[in-house]
Amino acid sequence: MRRRNWAGNLKFSQSRTESPRSLEELCRVVREAPLVKALGSGHSFSDVANSQGVLILTDNLKQVLDVDPHRGLVRVEAGIKLFELNSLLHQHGLCLPSLGDIDRQSLAGVVSTGTHGTGMAWGSFSDEEVVRGIDLVLANGELLSLSADREGDREALRAARLSLGTLGVIHAITLQAAPAHRLEHRSSVMSLTDALQPKHYLENDHFEFFSFPYSDQVLAIFRNKTDEPLRQRSVARFFNDIVMENWVLESVLRLSSRRPSTIRKLMPLLPRLAGETQYVDHSHRVMIATRSGKFYETEYAFPISLAADALQAHANVCEHHAGSSSDFYPNYPTEVRFTREDRGNMLSPTQGEPSVFVSVHTHPAFGQGYRSFFEDLSREFSALGGRPHWGKLFWENPRKTYEEFPAFLKHREECDPGGKFLNPFFKRLMEENT
Repeated sequence: MRRRNWAGNLKFSQSRTESPRSLEELCRVVREAPLVKALGSGHSFSDVANSQGVLILTDNLKQVLDVDPHRGLVRVEAGIKLFELNSLLHQHGLCLPSLGDIDRQSLAGVVSTGTHGTGMAWGSFSDEEVVRGIDLVLANGELLSLSADREGDREALRAARLSLGTLGVIHAITLQAAPAHRLEHRSSVMSLTDALQPKHYLENDHFEFFSFPYSDQVLAIFRNKTDEPLRQRSVARFFNDIVMENWVLESVLRLSSRRPSTIRKLMPLLPRLAGETQYVDHSHRVMIATRSGKFYETEYAFPISLAADALQAHANVCEHHAGSSSDFYPNYPTEVRFTREDRGNMLSPTQGEPSVFVSVHTHPAFGQGYRSFFEDLSREFSALGGRPHWGKLFWENPRKTYEEFPAFLKHREECDPGGKFLNPFFKRLMEENT
């Protein structure tokens, strides 16, 4: 049976699947397979995890191998999903200090693609302050254990933290967790100009906002560490987190897709309906949102000084497509997040300086016109110096924007001289002229 990714836009082309339940089984499968890739939750929109050979399903590799609550170090198998990991950490009085807004991905998936949250004190899941060790099954079936505590592992670990699955199959990851804490969540509607003021992302622990096509109003979200007791305004939170972000949004998009031009009038209404919310909860519950509807996504990281330029480019492409011959109307809120630069890896989109991520979505009901919309965004964002998120859709090859790409290729060749972990996605990256 052909497998699809979470969004449904990609079919995997594997020859067969394997579901190992132990390190020994994993090593055997990798050793015997001519071509192989590992698949976690399939939440990437790109074909980064696709394989024309054996596809290893990691759902059974989710054991907790070691917990050191005093140092905050946790070693777990790489197939564990984030929601499972968050619950486990909470039981030990720990947490991950920064999370994205979805928790269905596998740990190996978020690490291998540089998935991120928002907040200027943190990088991505591939940052050296998060990933302190990786156990990697190489092409010959042998286990390579890398630790940040060993000087001789430093360079190899820089390649392994964000490897796109091309060095080997990750069996386990050692994470640096933080003490569990609570966050206060506040949301409010403001203008785009106001939302881009540096004070918001500099003075708040976790700041992000959602902009809406054809509107200058945004829904801003502020999350800050607090010692206050749990405080939930259940009705308001239910309305915004569940009704607004899922039922109402899903209904609005499906109905408007029948007459796409109506989306221009409907989108500006959504931030007004959202209103303001405020509550206090455990950090992993505050940072994670419920996402029941499917969507397609492209996302780019830019130097933070280019935030306004990137959003203007997005607005220009939206206007170009609205009412164009393709009859495709951009139709989904755009998520904007802020992080510091990543450290300790070679292929992070945020290398070198603090970054803003612009994440553009579209609903499947609006049809295949999104491809040309995303292609135009890819060209405009690349021209601005943006780098794509590896797990999202993109068309422009970003290889030349990575000074350490040749060094990464050298490490990749040493780990996998026969090309067992290569796939069409990475082969396209290796073509310098694409």
